[in-house]
Amino acid sequence: MECYIYQIGDQGSNWKTANIDLSSYGNESAVQLRVTIVTGSGSSGWRSDIALDAISINNGTTTNPTCETINFNNYTINSFSNQDADGTYSIANSAGH
Repeated sequence: MECYIYQIGDQGSNWKTANIDLSSYGNESAVQLRVTIVTGSGSSGWRSDIALDAISINNGTTTNPTCETINFNNYTINSFSNQDADGTYSIANSAGH
């Protein structure tokens, strides 16, 4: 079985993520991954480069880690999750400070 991700045209300068479902290989004792990259040529030069980073293989779906308790100095937060999209939290000690 072969899995492909095709990207054509200018992808910009921001990092992109891609996911490939490898579940069909779940019973295999070894799997070889091969990455073939074709970039622009001619006058494109270094502007047609590519980078692969943070490649990971995991079993099934992943979830963001949770933090049940943070203790520092006199402050404790119990059972919290991200409060908003930018990760802002409200922290107070037992006196409400």
